[in-house]
Amino acid sequence: MQKGLSTISVERRLEVIHELDAAGGTLLDYFLLIFLSCVIATFGLVLNSGAVIIGAMLIAPLMPTILRTALSLVRGDVRRLGNSLTILLAGTFLALVLSTLLGNLVSAGGLNFLEILPSEVTGRTQPTLFDLAVALAGGAAGAYALAQPRLSATLPGVAISTALMPPLCVVGIGVSQGSWEISWGALLLFLANLVAIVFAGSIVFAAMGFGPISTIRRGHLVPRALLLPTSLLLIMAVPLGGIMLHIADDAHENSLIHNSLVSWLTNSSSDNQLVSFDKEWQMDHLQIEATVRSTNDISRDQALDVQREIASEISKTVALKLLVVPVTLLDPITPLPQTPSPPPPTPGATGTAIP
Repeated sequence: MQKGLSTISVERRLEVIHELDAAGGTLLDYFLLIFLSCVIATFGLVLNSGAVIIGAMLIAPLMPTILRTALSLVRGDVRRLGNSLTILLAGTFLALVLSTLLGNLVSAGGLNFLEILPSEVTGRTQPTLFDLAVALAGGAAGAYALAQPRLSATLPGVAISTALMPPLCVVGIGVSQGSWEISWGALLLFLANLVAIVFAGSIVFAAMGFGPISTIRRGHLVPRALLLPTSLLLIMAVPLGGIMLHIADDAHENSLIHNSLVSWLTNSSSDNQLVSFDKEWQMDHLQIEATVRSTNDISRDQALDVQREIASEISKTVALKLLVVPVTLLDPITPLPQTPSPPPPTPGATGTAIP
């Protein structure tokens, strides 16, 4: 594999540098594409449409700019590095401002489209180490495909896998709704994708001979140019790992609550059924609201029993609210046999009916 990565010719390296310099076109082209992709992505998020969001990913010019940043970092090209970072920050700022304005627009007046945040929005607010791994693979694939002309057709797929514009638009939507939790989670996802792409792209570019490979001496496993993205990657992994552990703990807690409710309902009556449950952390306790179907009345003592069991299982103070939907079960009914009706009277010669 190392031999395959090292066979990039000098001419091809110069072509890659030129392609990345010209990828965004002029500044007008770049900011116009940022504007259009942000509009498409924001409305796709509001409409909860994955297809529209994918379209915004395809036209967003952020990926080439990030790869140009990685290449400039590896080559030690300070001028290109500063230019790439400036363009990237300007495009990011434009997307944030525009998505915030659009978020205010669609939520103004009596018809608020963001009164309940769509799943495409909330799904981008809790990034984990899995998202970091996807961005690492996408960044490596993008850099490798860019250096290999025969693989250029895979770049749109890389742009989709490493979502950059949608998290930015979610940040703006969160700001427009005053939800800093939404904004912070989406911003963390964007930064994780950005750092991972720069890191993976730098590794691939260095392995292909773009960087100052001669500076790697015995005892130095990582070029000096890669120390910054490596450090940033490790820093980003800390909050993502924390969120991942929180999600895992929450899933385990949900499983314990579900099992406790189902076990209690089954022991009470085989006809009882758990419909759903929600939980919300209050100031000093966990509020659980469960909806159940039951053929019998559930007494207060029975509800206290399951409340104690749940509190013991999850080791937390629990307040339980049971919404009981009464169910009436009827035995099967066999239809009664039908009595045959008498035959119709036969008419006589004079037209008088003869019984």
